[in-house]
Amino acid sequence: IALSTATSALDTANCAACYLAHGRLSYILNTTKEELELSKEANDKKAQKVDKVQKAQTKRWLKNEYGVALRAALEEEIEVLCSRDQMTTTAALKTACQQFIEAQEDDLPRAVLDEKPSGPFCAALVPGCDGDAVKAAVDAHGDTDSAAHAAGAAAAREVRNPARKGQERAQGAVDQRPD
Repeated sequence: IALSTATSALDTANCAACYLAHGRLSYILNTTKEELELSKEANDKKAQKVDKVQKAQTKRWLKNEYGVALRAALEEEIEVLCSRDQMTTTAALKTACQQFIEAQEDDLPRAVLDEKPSGPFCAALVPGCDGDAVKAAVDAHGDTDSAAHAAGAAAAREVRNPARKGQERAQGAVDQRPD
């Protein structure tokens, strides 16, 4: 009976780790897209001013740069994901997170970049991780405090790009100059 209880705890921890990791990386992806959108729009406008030969090359380069930036943001988050408060609420969850990230280091970011839903993704990787089992797993191992999650998300943005705040202030000062 102890073995089945340990296996059950590990399965729920794996389910929670998959669901929470996918959710966190999806959040990082969406946040990064929002941050890059202004930069991408400005670069696209500049690309329109370049002659046709350079324009095609510039456009391909800009599209590739955008995708690389999204992947890099996910890779940065994966490096620290299992040490986040949300992933350390139980020892089983922290262990499951580390094992899950190691086993899915290529498939997880690809699934998030392809915007595959967490439900089918996790159900395919963790037997029985669907429907009510996901909720039970997250409730058993996860941090359900959305305020703590939001604070962690804001901190993650600052950790990824600490200069951004200063740049925004400086840009605001530049924008307010009289013409």
